[in-house]
Amino acid sequence: MLLWLASYPRSGNTFVRVLLKQVYGISTYDLHEPNPDRPEYEAIIGNATLDTPLPVLDRDDCYHIVKSHNLPEEDYPAIYLVRDGRDALVSYARFVLPKQQAEDRDEYLKLLRHLIETTGSYGGWSGNVRAWMARRTPTVVVRFDDLVERPLDELRRALATIGMRAPEKNVGDLPRFADLQKLGPHFFRKGRTGAWREEMPDDLHRLFWLRHGETMRALGYLDAEPAPAELAGKPIAAGERVTLGSGGGNSVMLGPGWGEREEWGTWSVGRRALLRLVIPRGSAAPVDIDLGYRSFIEGGRALNVTCRAAGQVISSWTCTPAEWRGTRAIHIPPEAVNAEGIVNLEFEMSEPKSPADLGLGQDTRELGIGIEFIRLARP
Repeated sequence: MLLWLASYPRSGNTFVRVLLKQVYGISTYDLHEPNPDRPEYEAIIGNATLDTPLPVLDRDDCYHIVKSHNLPEEDYPAIYLVRDGRDALVSYARFVLPKQQAEDRDEYLKLLRHLIETTGSYGGWSGNVRAWMARRTPTVVVRFDDLVERPLDELRRALATIGMRAPEKNVGDLPRFADLQKLGPHFFRKGRTGAWREEMPDDLHRLFWLRHGETMRALGYLDAEPAPAELAGKPIAAGERVTLGSGGGNSVMLGPGWGEREEWGTWSVGRRALLRLVIPRGSAAPVDIDLGYRSFIEGGRALNVTCRAAGQVISSWTCTPAEWRGTRAIHIPPEAVNAEGIVNLEFEMSEPKSPADLGLGQDTRELGIGIEFIRLARP
C-alpha cells in the first residue's frame, strides 16, 4: 500500500521522515529526489531509492511512504503536514536562495515576494493546503507546531488514524530538532513557530494576508493578522488609471485567485479571484469603474465572467475569440462601498484552462481573465 507524506515545502515533512526511521525503522521515498545523494544525513532520514512505479508499490501488502510537495493527483491515503504559511515561505525562500546570494537582502525579498504571489510553486502555499485538505481520500492533517512540541504523540496519532500499525523499535532517544540542525544547518534551519517576524517585512506581510488570508483564517492562524484598513490600498482618484502590471502602484490590492503581476497586468488563476480598491472619502456613490481586461480563450472557446460586490452580481459578460479583450464599465452600488471607502470585487470564471491543458506549453495555471488596468470614472 502506498501512503503519501505530503506538504508544502519547509513544513516538517523531513522531520517526520526522520522520526519514522528512528522510531519504526521505516525508510521512506522522496518523489522529488528518487535517487538520494546526501550522505551526511541519508541514514538518519532513511532515504530509499524510488525505482519502482507507484502503482506497483500500492499493490504490495506492506506500507510504502512517499514524500511529495506536489498537488494531489493519485488517490492514495496521505499524512499532510501544514505550517503557518509565513514561516513556511520565509524558510523556503532562504532554502532555495543561491548560496552566493545568501546575504543579499534584496534578492531574498524579491524571491519571498515571488513565493507569496506565485501559484506555480507546488500550487502556492494556499493552493497546496486547500488541495490536500479538500481530498475525499483519507488524509490526516498534522500541524507543524504540534509536531515539534509533541513529535511522538503526533506521529502515533497520524499513523493510527490512517490505519497503519507498526512496532516501535526506539522511543528512548529521539533526535531533537536542534540535533538535526547541527547535522545540516541549511536543511534544518530554525524549526520554530513565529520565525517569520524576523524575516518578513510589513509590506510583504500585508501582501501575504491579501493572498493567503482566507486559508490562514480557515486553519486558525490568526496571530498578527492585519486590520482590514491595513490591507486596503491607496484611494483611487477620480479619472485615475491604475495598471495592474509589475510596474503598477498599490491602489488596487490583489487578493486570492491572482497570479504574479506581469508587465502588462495580472491573470486570474482558478475559478475565483478577489481584488480590493479604495474609493476616496466623500466621493459620490454609486461609482463607476472601467476595467481593462484580456481573456485566455485559446482553442476557440468562450469564457463567462461574473463580477460580484457585497454578495450581488454587478456585472457579467462573455469573452469570445471575436471579443477576447476590451474595457468593461462596471457600476458599483452604494451598499458595496463600506464606511472606509473599501470595495471588494469577486470575479468568477466559468471554465478557466491552463496552457498545458491545451497543449500550448508547460504552464499549468488555470487562466481566466487578465486585468490590465482599472480606472475610476469621473462623477
